[in-house]
Formats: sequence, C-alpha cells, structure tokens
Amino acid sequence: MAVLPQSPDQLNPYLIFNKEGRFHVITPALDDKQTEHIAILLSQSGHVQISKILSDVNKVTGFTQCFTHHNIKNATRYSNQEICIAGIIGLGCNIGIPKMGMISSGVNPNTLRNTVNWFFSQKNLEEANKQIIFLINKLSLPNVFISDMQNKHSSSDGRKVNVAVESLLANFSFKYFGKDKGVSVYTFIDERQILFYSTVISASEREAAYVIDGLNNNDVIKTHIHSTDTHGYTELIFAATHFMGCTFAPRIKNIGEQNIYSFSNKKTYDKKGYKILPDQRINKNLIIENWDNILRFMATIKLKHTPASQLFKRLSSYTHKNPLYKAIKEFGRVIKSLFILTYYDDVKLRQRIEKQLNR
Repeated sequence: MAVLPQSPDQLNPYLIFNKEGRFHVITPALDDKQTEHIAILLSQSGHVQISKILSDVNKVTGFTQCFTHHNIKNATRYSNQEICIAGIIGLGCNIGIPKMGMISSGVNPNTLRNTVNWFFSQKNLEEANKQIIFLINKLSLPNVFISDMQNKHSSSDGRKVNVAVESLLANFSFKYFGKDKGVSVYTFIDERQILFYSTVISASEREAAYVIDGLNNNDVIKTHIHSTDTHGYTELIFAATHFMGCTFAPRIKNIGEQNIYSFSNKKTYDKKGYKILPDQRINKNLIIENWDNILRFMATIKLKHTPASQLFKRLSSYTHKNPLYKAIKEFGRVIKSLFILTYYDDVKLRQRIEKQLNR
C-alpha cells in the first residue's frame, strides 16, 4: 500500500518531490477543450423557449402525468399540461408562482397556485424527473460525452442560494450570504449532464452525509466512479461507496497532507526504497471484530429503510469511541489510501475528476 520504486523511464513527471521529501502533484489541462455549443444547431437565432422544450419533452415522456393530486379521493386527477409547465418554470427559474401567474397569458393565477399546492409533491417531482432520465438514458447521442462506457463518471456539488423568507433549512453563513440566510442545493449529475438527484440542505451542514443518498436513490443510471470536492469527502464515505460497488474519487484540497495508511510499519516500505511512505498503520483487528455490524449497517442503507444521511449523522453524533464508527472509519482509511496512491500515479484520472467537477 505504497508507491513502488520506478526506473528512470517510468518516472511520473507530474509528481514532484522537494529537498525535504515532501511532494505535490500537477494536473495538466486537457488538450481537447469543448468550446462549441449545440444551440446554433437548434434554430437560426440560437435560442429555444423553455416552454417549447418542456412541451416537446412531455409529448415523448408524458412526465406531466406523474403530477397526481395529493388527496386520495382525487388521486386519479392529473394536472393540466400547460399549467404544470408554467409551475415548473415559475419554481425552476425562481420567478415565483404569483408573478408567473401574472405574466403568463392563458394561465389563471388561482389555478396555477392550486396546481402547485396540490400536485407538486416531492414524490411527484422525483417521478417526473425519473421519466425524463429514462428517455435520455435510451438515447445514443448523449453517450458521446462518456469517456469510458465501462466506467461511467458522476459528480455532486452544492450551490449556495440566498433565502429571503422564513425557512427551517435556511441558516446564516457570512462567507456566502453576509448577514442573510441561505441554503445549499446539492445536485448530482453524470457525464451526459443528466441530473438524477437533488436535495436542499442547510448551508452550515457538510455535504458528505448526503453523497450516499444521491447514489442510493439512483435507480436508472449506473455509476462506477463518483467525485465530489473536499466538502463531500470523509473516510466514512470511502467505506460506504466501496460496499455499494462504486469508486469514490474526490478532489481533496492539499491532498499531499492527507495521511496514508498501511498494514505494515513505515520501516518495511522504507527498506524497499519507496519514496512515498505510510503515516500510520491500519487497526486490522478493529475491522475484523466489527465486520458483521458494518455489513448490517450497509444493508440498512442499501435496503433504503432509512436515509443514509440520517444514519451517518446519527453515527457521527455519538462519541468517537463508538466501535462501529471507528471500524467503518478504519476500513475507509484503507480505501482512501489506495485511492490517494492511484490519484498520484494516474494523471488521466485526475483530469477526469477535474472535468467532471467542472460540469
């Protein structure tokens, strides 16, 4: 679990060591930058109305049929297509439902408000989004953006949004909102720009607890590699993604300062001439003793009985002497160490992570 000594013709030109033995990695920019836009192919003016796009997509997918009435007695009632699209634009473009009702021709403001209140539930929105994802996933054109069909890459990141009204999730964050409150909209996309999961969390919460939620609620797109920034990384997430059959590949700030762990002591690798040495040893016995509990914990997540974010927050709220917490974290250190060494050595992986997070 350390970098093997290399011959001069196999040296990594992007891994640089200084006189003190410390090192850092350099990620060169990609040669093929995509600068062309598809908008010029859609119309002469290069612009297409959002309402036109949503209407055409609905003709193919019928996603507006997913918006059923909240009331059980009226469960068979579906929202009107035009009213539904107006509500989506009003909420999605941050116009607001009252203003959307006033500026839209042929849309009754009261009907629009009632439609949003009685048909726009979280479940209905997720089902509508899933119908669109099913369609995109069947198309061949979006696949041109996939670097490796055998290792599909996705990523997640949060976007801070100011909230001017009272909200249970809104919180103060001087860095992003000054003296105002706001939330973080945490979204998941893949290489084809398919947004397959989104949630709103407090701006003061760390995003790492919600990474598994997005991956576990993705029933359409198979993700092999998932990337986040430093805010979405913990050693617990490394462990959880391993059990889910997904490679966690975050972009960690100051990655050269991260500890590397091994099953043998530092001297073992030093005698072999390794230039990158482990910092600490893995407590193998702790993992073995709690292995059954680790599997039960992950089975609970996979079965979706409880959101993974709630389980991780509850586990982290216990004292750090909790055996299960320590065991999962210890196993995550093994996976993290393997990833860091691969990250140092594989420049193409680093480029893929940068490109996907820039999406």
